[in-house]
Amino acid sequence: MFGLLIICHLLFEEYEYKEDLKTEFVQKIGDIIYSGTVSRDGIFIPNPKEPPCPVNLYFGSGDTRRLWSHPGGKTKLYELRYGMLIPVTKNEYGKLVPEKGGNIIAFEDYRYTVFARPIYNLPGTWVKKGTVFDDQKPSPKNISQKSK
Repeated sequence: MFGLLIICHLLFEEYEYKEDLKTEFVQKIGDIIYSGTVSRDGIFIPNPKEPPCPVNLYFGSGDTRRLWSHPGGKTKLYELRYGMLIPVTKNEYGKLVPEKGGNIIAFEDYRYTVFARPIYNLPGTWVKKGTVFDDQKPSPKNISQKSK
């Protein structure tokens, strides 16, 4: 019974999307690793200042997200393209293949839960609704300006 209550709680928690176009991603194309960012349309944009690196020489960084390692090891994902979510399946070679007859949905119609199909190339994250981040908290300077 307790487990059912936890699952219900997780299903009905509300989340909101927090876009982050500055997060560094790495993308593996063939045997080469490219560093860059992801646009709000889900397109990987290589960083012209970062030279490509052969896979066998790449050690990675804790601050980057890998576009080829899919969230939670799941094989059923969404791929974000121009505001639409395309259902894809990761095949045995690690490639994303669009699902034949899959239901393409608008990003705005996606409802995130911890059990939802993840979006592998999302330039941002889902946070619990009402979460306040350090850059949003009022500072004494901001408070004094508002009170004038």
